[in-house]
Amino acid sequence: MDIIFEILFETKYKSIAWASTHQFLYIAWKSFTTSDKYREAAMKQVQYVSEKKAAKILYDLTQFKGISPEDQKWALEVHIPALIEAGLRKTAIVYPRDIFSKVAMDTVIKQSKGTTVLTSRNFFDQEEAIRWLGQD
Repeated sequence: MDIIFEILFETKYKSIAWASTHQFLYIAWKSFTTSDKYREAAMKQVQYVSEKKAAKILYDLTQFKGISPEDQKWALEVHIPALIEAGLRKTAIVYPRDIFSKVAMDTVIKQSKGTTVLTSRNFFDQEEAIRWLGQD
């Protein structure tokens, strides 16, 4: 599967890229960071969803180390609604094998289900996630 990525945002803790060949944002969390940095990077997602008119995001959380309960609440109340308002409609989430990181993300996802127009599915395999994102 040949995908061309344009790097939009890169730090030691997060990457955001545009997959122009498949029309989705690719977001990879690479390490733990502070709450301020987490929120700043999360709002970059909103910016790029709007700029690229990206209705789809592939989240690569295989290196994700978790977020605080306060940031989980913020994601539900601020970040996810902002993404949806910017045009996001579908997310594929590639989970880490680390059970603690998975639990942190499960909490946010479970609490957001039923409250959004967002279609989301979880994966352990990135290629499978990309195939699913391509289905309309």
